[in-house]
Amino acid sequence: MGREKTVGTVALIFGFTALGKIIGLLREVGMAARFGAGSVTDAYLAAGTVITLFLNLLGGRTLGTAFIPVYSGLTAAGLQERANRFTGTIFYLTLFVFICAALLCFLMADQLVSVVVPGFPEHTRESAVFFTRLLAAGIPLLTLAGYFSALLNLRGHFAVPAALGIPFNLAIIFFIIQPQAGAFELAAGTLAGYLLQVLVLLPVMKKNQVWIFTRPDIREPGVFKVGGLLLPIVAGGMFTQLNPLVTRAVASRLQEGAISALGYADRLIQVPLGLLVTAVITAGYPALSGAFAADNSAKARKMVISWSGALLFGIIPIACGLAFFSLTLVMLVFQRGAFTVEAASATAGALFYYSLGLPFMAWGRLLARVFYASGDSKTPMMIGAAAVGANIVCCLVLAGPMGHCGIALATTLASLGSLLLSLHYLGIKKGILICRTLRGKLTGILFSAVIQVLIMLEFSYLVGGGEREPVAEALYMVLTGGAGLVGYFLSAWLLHLDEAVFVVSFCKKRLFGRGNL
Repeated sequence: MGREKTVGTVALIFGFTALGKIIGLLREVGMAARFGAGSVTDAYLAAGTVITLFLNLLGGRTLGTAFIPVYSGLTAAGLQERANRFTGTIFYLTLFVFICAALLCFLMADQLVSVVVPGFPEHTRESAVFFTRLLAAGIPLLTLAGYFSALLNLRGHFAVPAALGIPFNLAIIFFIIQPQAGAFELAAGTLAGYLLQVLVLLPVMKKNQVWIFTRPDIREPGVFKVGGLLLPIVAGGMFTQLNPLVTRAVASRLQEGAISALGYADRLIQVPLGLLVTAVITAGYPALSGAFAADNSAKARKMVISWSGALLFGIIPIACGLAFFSLTLVMLVFQRGAFTVEAASATAGALFYYSLGLPFMAWGRLLARVFYASGDSKTPMMIGAAAVGANIVCCLVLAGPMGHCGIALATTLASLGSLLLSLHYLGIKKGILICRTLRGKLTGILFSAVIQVLIMLEFSYLVGGGEREPVAEALYMVLTGGAGLVGYFLSAWLLHLDEAVFVVSFCKKRLFGRGNL
């Protein structure tokens, strides 16, 4: 895939994912206005944690991650018929396993909620059990949506899988804007969104001749290879899921609304994570898996360094902006209806500390995929275990003096530790080191980010403080943030960073028909 075509693919994924995230923010705004930051949202978020726990423990969200390298290996060897049987076998096994998982989650909802949020008051705990039992039906639907998306990505089709957030969020919005909407409507809208994701993918799969109803062959060696990759991923998922468990368990013993404040802040952090990281990983992972399958380590190394630079170039200025405008952004997005000034202040504090760790989280996710693409799922598992241990210790130490903000800071520190371990083991096991080129690029990006922050501080000083109307507050954020981004990009361009130079050349070619790509 050429560089220009790669940029086009990333832009396509970015655009559809961005639209889904924007609609997701509208969903969060609707939930905040309807339910505020209290027992209903605490219960709903706790139930979501239980569902995610089941998915990650069984590899539901990472099935495609294990499937793609094995499938790439079969097709690289010219074994297309085996690859087709392998695809159908994985489909039938997935359907069976995750229907059973949904039934188990339904039956054990009471016990699971008690483990996830032991400090909940009785009425909030009962609501969480109610949500968990209803949302358990979505476990097989979510898994199938992820698997079908991986199949389409392997064939170079990225648009519809990237757009799945749109029907999901629209379904929830439709249900919660009903006049008498309550907890049941919130759960029903979520389930409808899960179902819509699968239904949207089916006709696209048929059009692209992606066949899943092939003759299953349980003896297919590829199935066991997926199992060998998936087991460490599942074990890593068990460790990783301890993070939200610890977060919610510790936060449930703090003031009411602490879980919701962390949840709303996390929703904002997930927007850039979902946009940039998802776009980069989705576009690059099949090609990276193919490079490792063809034993082309030089090409794989070049791809990792290139993608890392591009990701950091985009994510670091976003992190600076989120930290700088944390309170302003939360007030603009959430503060209406039952969402009070106190809730906005609590959410902004969590957002600030999450923002500091955004580059670590983003780069760490990318590097984890490098291990998976190479067929190594054990190393990320061990790194995840170490990061969870660090997060638990930091949460327990920081929650006392800093409250829920200490929990957010603990996540940032754990993400930094995980990133450093990933870089270390990539150098040892894969020979992928932070070379001089990447070090120079990172130095230039950080210098440009400092320029960005200084410009935003100067603009903020000139405008002055005080309360503003929402429109004036939004204008202040757009102008100040925009000036900072212009300063960041100009600094990067003057430093001849590849990403900035490429953007200029790309724009010249698109607008004026000239420029060197």
